[in-house]
Amino acid sequence: MLKSSKLTILVLFILSLMALFTFLNMQNIDTKATTVDCSDGLDFITNCPTEKTEYVAGDGSITFIPATENTHASLILNNASINANIKVKYWSLNKTYVAFAYNNDIDITLIGENYIYLNPQYSCSGLLIYDGNVNISGDGKLSIGYNGEYKRSTAYPINIMGNYDVLNGIVEGNFKDSGSLTISDCNIDINIGTNRTTACIFAHNDITINSGNINLYNNTTSIQSNYSNIYINGGHINCIDFGRNGIYARYGDVNIDGNDTIVNLECAEDANYAMGIIAGNSNYQNDTEAGSVYIKGGKIDIKAGFVGVYAQRLDAKQDSGIIKISGGDLNIEVTLSKQILAGLYSEASETGVGGLVEIAGGKTVIKTKGSPTDASVGIYCVGDIVFSGGSFEAYANGTTPNTSIAVNSLSKIDILNDVKLLLVGQDCALNIAPNVSDNLEIISATDEMGVNVEDYNGAEIEKYKYINIKPIVKIESVDIVEKDVSIEAGESYQFSASVVGEGNFSSDVIWSISGNNSVNTVIDGSGLLTIGSDETAKEIIITATSVQDSSKSASATISIMITKIESVDIVEKDVSIEAGESYQFSASVVGEGNFSSDVIWSISGNNSVNTVIDGSGLLTIGSDETAKEIIITATSVQDSSKSASITIPINYAENDSYIWIIIIIVFAIILVVAISTIVSIIIRKKKYNRF
Repeated sequence: MLKSSKLTILVLFILSLMALFTFLNMQNIDTKATTVDCSDGLDFITNCPTEKTEYVAGDGSITFIPATENTHASLILNNASINANIKVKYWSLNKTYVAFAYNNDIDITLIGENYIYLNPQYSCSGLLIYDGNVNISGDGKLSIGYNGEYKRSTAYPINIMGNYDVLNGIVEGNFKDSGSLTISDCNIDINIGTNRTTACIFAHNDITINSGNINLYNNTTSIQSNYSNIYINGGHINCIDFGRNGIYARYGDVNIDGNDTIVNLECAEDANYAMGIIAGNSNYQNDTEAGSVYIKGGKIDIKAGFVGVYAQRLDAKQDSGIIKISGGDLNIEVTLSKQILAGLYSEASETGVGGLVEIAGGKTVIKTKGSPTDASVGIYCVGDIVFSGGSFEAYANGTTPNTSIAVNSLSKIDILNDVKLLLVGQDCALNIAPNVSDNLEIISATDEMGVNVEDYNGAEIEKYKYINIKPIVKIESVDIVEKDVSIEAGESYQFSASVVGEGNFSSDVIWSISGNNSVNTVIDGSGLLTIGSDETAKEIIITATSVQDSSKSASATISIMITKIESVDIVEKDVSIEAGESYQFSASVVGEGNFSSDVIWSISGNNSVNTVIDGSGLLTIGSDETAKEIIITATSVQDSSKSASITIPINYAENDSYIWIIIIIVFAIILVVAISTIVSIIIRKKKYNRF
């Protein structure tokens, strides 16, 4: 029986362990992790985990969470180190070495310091996502490069691809559904080690950068969208030592916006054909590679060898070949090319149809300087050039004669309202006479410094090396609105000015004052005049002067009503008051202007705290007052130096109470004597009657 019980307990224990093991497997607890070292790469295209899995990656880890019905897959890099040493077949025709490969939508989160080391022997990718869209975010950092000496020239550190099976030679339809990249918040550093390799950040379709710090070094192209658009909405982006393209949208547009956006593009020192921002392909034999560049905000600095900003036009894409700057701060320097130097370049279509360059806002400064054989130009456009707003400066210098032109259009140039232009060309500022709005002023000179000024003549446009165009601003008159104003000393008054002018003039004025004797009489920037309470001048002059034209002003004379107290008198005199009684006094104030007749009453010489005078002049003598006289004073509330005082005698009633005391004492004595006498008589009578 005992043995049977022990056996039963053993069986129950084993069954309990089995049930616990089964339960844990069903729960797929988050603490499960492989101990497999993934430092040579992860191929999730060929073999993708179906459950949350954690891998050892150097001193850190990589965690993969599969997609669900409602969420993308997730990859978390936490202080991970991984090498691009695993070979992956990501398409039926293509293979490459990768650090991580996946073929669907995925969110990548960066925690801490993470490293991807490219393969030094073979063409490779760091992150390769095929037929998927990618979001990279987190507060960590991802560094991609070679661990040691560079040996290969073909590498895609970040490679986001669409599905080649649905491309069919047409960049539209289902192919647009994948191959897009979005970057937010995180830090990304990529250094390939040479400017003769491929793109650091490459995507088939849209690339969107919302925020973060991105530093890209030593590459052919820093950021490239092969078939769609690039949107930079924020962040700090540095593209340094690129050999060909800084930001390149081969088939689409480049859009830069955001007040806090900073973009710094600086080509390699020997990159004669490097361009900063490119939309389209300069080899326009392909009838689909075209795009436009739109700069709406941010601070953009470009140092390029060939062209600062380039847009290709094609007949099939009517909205291509456009460069439009409507905001931001754009600075371009182009210095290296031996063929052409251009700040903004809008290329014609395959049939010669021109694009458009429009400066509509912001501030743009372009400097081209070098030894090109063809031209050194600030703007080159086969189509129209339109200046409609903002500030634009272009300085074109070159060693080849007749090639340095600040603005060059093969169509027409329109200069419209509210624009400021400074165009300086070593040979000429403009190649054709522009259409200029009537409200703009043109200052032209035959030298680059703007010293030899001549009257502008559009028929001789090519002789001007310096042209300064700005809105005509003319102040016609200034008037002070409020007139015939009188102000009391110590008071304030708000004045306003009306300015009439031409063009985009300023209605602001500078206010000033004269004729005042008191330093406390002042007028502020808004026209608020305050007369000092100690002002003695009977009138002053205020003046409003245009901030834009100091020769235009208006003045007004202001009368000052002086308030002066001449004397104070106490009306009731020769008054005596008995102790314990009250008396109403009054004061008379004589003055000039709108003075106050109020006074402050005070008392002195009293011995009793019960002797007081109130604010109305009612004097009360305390019944315990012992002083024979007191002094009351009335002082002007407006001028304390003016007052009046009188002496008030205090009467005390004669004190006869002691007489009554004597009378009472005498009466008491008489009464006692009388009573004694009567008693004595009665006693005697009784004594005689006894005998």
